[in-house]
Amino acid sequence: MKKLLYAIAALLLVFVVVIVVAVSLVNTDDIKQLLVTKTKQATGRDLVIEGDLSWRFFPSIGFELGKLRLVDPPEFGDGNTFSMDGAEMSVALLPLFSKTIEVGDINIAGLNLRYQTKADGSTNLDDLTQAGSSQTASESDPTQSQQPASSSASDWQIRLSGINVSDANVQLIDLKQNKTQLLGPVNFTLQGLELDQDNAFSMSLKYTDGKLQLADELQGLLFVASDFDQLALKGVTNTLTLEGASLPNGKMNIASEFELAYTLSSKTAQLSELKVDIDGNTQLNGSSSVVLADLPLIKFDLHIPLLDSKYFLAADTQSSSSEQQTPSNKESTTPSEQEPDLSALKLFNLDGQLSIDKLQHGKLHIENLKQQLSLKNAVLRLNELSAELYGGKFNTSASLNAQGKVATYKLNANLANVQARPLLSDAADFEFIAGSLQSTLKLQGKGLTQTAIKQNISGPINASFTDGAIYGINIPQMIRTTKAQLQGGDRQQAQQEQKTDFSELLLEVNLGNSLATVSKAQLISPLLRVDGQGNSHLVRESLDFDFIVKVVASLEGQGAKNDLAGLNIPLKIGGNWTSPEINLDMKKLLQGQAKEALSKELNKALGDDENSKKLLDSLGSFFN
Repeated sequence: MKKLLYAIAALLLVFVVVIVVAVSLVNTDDIKQLLVTKTKQATGRDLVIEGDLSWRFFPSIGFELGKLRLVDPPEFGDGNTFSMDGAEMSVALLPLFSKTIEVGDINIAGLNLRYQTKADGSTNLDDLTQAGSSQTASESDPTQSQQPASSSASDWQIRLSGINVSDANVQLIDLKQNKTQLLGPVNFTLQGLELDQDNAFSMSLKYTDGKLQLADELQGLLFVASDFDQLALKGVTNTLTLEGASLPNGKMNIASEFELAYTLSSKTAQLSELKVDIDGNTQLNGSSSVVLADLPLIKFDLHIPLLDSKYFLAADTQSSSSEQQTPSNKESTTPSEQEPDLSALKLFNLDGQLSIDKLQHGKLHIENLKQQLSLKNAVLRLNELSAELYGGKFNTSASLNAQGKVATYKLNANLANVQARPLLSDAADFEFIAGSLQSTLKLQGKGLTQTAIKQNISGPINASFTDGAIYGINIPQMIRTTKAQLQGGDRQQAQQEQKTDFSELLLEVNLGNSLATVSKAQLISPLLRVDGQGNSHLVRESLDFDFIVKVVASLEGQGAKNDLAGLNIPLKIGGNWTSPEINLDMKKLLQGQAKEALSKELNKALGDDENSKKLLDSLGSFFN
């Protein structure tokens, strides 16, 4: 880099000498006509120079160029590929004799670039890029490119008074996609440039694509080391305004402060002192770095005091999220489902951590969230994710392997002492279970579409709820009603809260083959024992469970006679995830009651010997 800059300095010196000679020998109108002619010969384009071309050579050597424009090829309309209102540059003459290049203000006004793509993919720059590449290939001289730099080049010093770019615009027109983007006006000012010194700069720009509007203002200090090994932006403040229908409330204001440095020798970019404020609602601070190797390594350490998703989701998105969870009794065959493109994970490595004091999503809230993330060789690892939620703690680790065509994943998680009902209610409007939740899971799968996850996810899930209740069903009341039906008594029972209290609820679930198979579901309460098993189809979202309820104490209170004690009462749960159907299996109940009554009578008649038991067993199939 240093040798290149010194070579440029030498070229500038030659340029200055040429200009001095040219001023005394050449008419400016002749130069303008020469530029027009050569441009026509090289590109077939018309170069129109409307302004004056003038120069001076004492006390500084410089030039001023007025309006000019490069016309588009005829097939792209009557526009201009490039135009400029004016440009000015000067180099002080006397400092050149002391090996100092003092460049005056470089002023460029009204710079415009128009880049157009037709429906067939051709652009209005194709003829220029093709001509430029062929000319470069024919004129290149490898022997000249390897000439060593002059031994005295290190004695040169460079100073720049300033750079001013005003009202620059870039227009991108894509007729193939019927889209137009406009960047501008862009204004940039550099208030001088001295090596090893802080130099003030400012920039403002606007952008629009017809849907999103962006306005940005940036200012700070530019530092360039004398050995050109480090370039830094210091004390930068940036104000960014976004407007568009896709944004929450149609607008977003982002204010930031940071420092950015790049070291050439280590190929390292360092972002520090980062502070971001979004609409006064969300703050972020931290640091980051990038090492530019064959696979760039990105590191970060970020902290967010409060992150609320409502500030980043449009109102219609939040309201429609629940509507999209409509249950279906048919397997999804949506043809638009495609595996996400994870090829970007092969382009860099990552190592970072993020902490969030409070995370809010709708009613769901999580505190003290800490995340440690790494990416290496297309394997993304969540080495740690811990948080406090609803009176308990959550810890998990996970990995995502994107090395193959279809990604694979693993997930290990542990929940301890979490209050289940408020968590499930806030997260998914699921209020059927309350209690202190302990849970472990160890899952893996292949594929990241919704259907692929449901079809291929596998592994065990174990959960226990203590001192809780099942809402939506009052099993003691259902038993009392059933008892009245069987005995011909009053079937009308006083309405009670639809919940069944328990001291412990155990679940053992195994996922696989599109099913969540429950091998053990056990509820223990002072009045009841419930044991069950069954499955839920993950794609159809259906429920198919059978439970046996056993009354172990009086339903009327302590000391009361319990005619149903010891009786197995079958309970069946069907329907789907959002509309479960809970019913007593009356057929099995009546079969069980008749079988028990007949067994008692046969025991009385036949006795309790071995032959009597065999006879009772042979009659068992009669009730199936």
